Amino acid sequence: MTQVASFTQFVAGLGVTLTPAQRVLALVAYDGLEPGALVGEERAIARVIFGDIEVVPPEARHVLVAVCGARAGKSYVLCALRLLHLALTAPLDSLAPGELAAALIVAPDLRLGRQTLRFIIGAAKRSKPIASLISAETADSFILRREGGRAVSVETLPATRGGSAVRGRSLVAAALDEAAFFRDSDFIINDTEIFKALAPRIMPGGQLIVASTPWAETGLLHDLFVANHGRPSNALAAHAPTTTLRNDARTRSMVERERERDPDNAAREFDAVFMTAGSGLL
Repeated sequence: MTQVASFTQFVAGLGVTLTPAQRVLALVAYDGLEPGALVGEERAIARVIFGDIEVVPPEARHVLVAVCGARAGKSYVLCALRLLHLALTAPLDSLAPGELAAALIVAPDLRLGRQTLRFIIGAAKRSKPIASLISAETADSFILRREGGRAVSVETLPATRGGSAVRGRSLVAAALDEAAFFRDSDFIINDTEIFKALAPRIMPGGQLIVASTPWAETGLLHDLFVANHGRPSNALAAHAPTTTLRNDARTRSMVERERERDPDNAAREFDAVFMTAGSGLL
């Protein structure tokens, strides 16, 4: 599996079928395709997700900021499958002898983090060659022993532990899942602290993913998105409402029911619209 050429080929090999928008997002954000190289419907989808950009600067590609609607594959496709892909394929030649690389999931609490970790383990076990690499499996982590003797630990941590738990680590990947809802043990917002601890520890060829349904017009997710959507500089920013990523009849019906019941909640949960700062803080 270390010879997999791209993320989209990797997930196809696992038997996962991406929606058209999930595929476009993955081609640009994970496989390095320039938006301007897409044609037809895929080019139009890329404009919706990333803004009207033709080229992504190389310095923006190491961080993906994804503001997503709920129930559209954010935790599974964008976080779990990408972390598994990088855990298996990211270069490890910069590690010291005996050093263990890591792919981290950081979530608001362990319950959510363990759910994403189960997605990763479940995907890994769909493939016999990958399943044979799994060892030391616990509720919060497992190890992938790659060809050549190198190993990568895939782990989940709660945001309550802040950035202290990642210091001194070498990371092939990290995903801040539901980053808009990070708090420390004193209920103080700590998303920026965690990001600053993780970003310098991402190894060459790795990636840091900041993905969440939105909350208030403040904080790491909002600030990175506003600074980079349509003009990527230090991150690639994606805006992906639920019905953009998953535009089937069942999903559209779910969104419309919520829109009738609570338009404001539907705008945040499914249209991926940030709330004003005041209402968010309340």
